[in-house]
Amino acid sequence: MVANRDAGVTQDFATFVVDATDADAPALATVWYGDRKAGLVLSGGYGHRTETSIALYVVDTDYLAAGTQVEIDIYGERRPASLTETPALYDPLSENCDRR
Repeated sequence: MVANRDAGVTQDFATFVVDATDADAPALATVWYGDRKAGLVLSGGYGHRTETSIALYVVDTDYLAAGTQVEIDIYGERRPASLTETPALYDPLSENCDRR
C-alpha cells in the first residue's frame, strides 16, 4: 500500500476490522475519516475464524497506515473500524500474507 501511494496511486484495496453490532458492512457503504469520505466498502461480512466483522474496500491512499481509525456507515449508523496490518486476517502458516 505504501509503495503504491509513493508511486502516485491515489486509491488502494484495504482490509478493516469493524466494531459492528447487529449487521456487517454492506457493499458500497461509505467509509468516513472524520467528516471526509475516505472510500467505499466492496464487501463486508463476519469472519468466523477471526470472530470479527470484516470490511474490504477501496480507500484513498492518504488513509493507509496500519491502525488507521475510520467509521463505516452501516445502514445509517457509523461504526468504528481500524485498518489491519496485513490484508490476510487468517493465514495460520503465513503463506499468503503481503508484508507491506
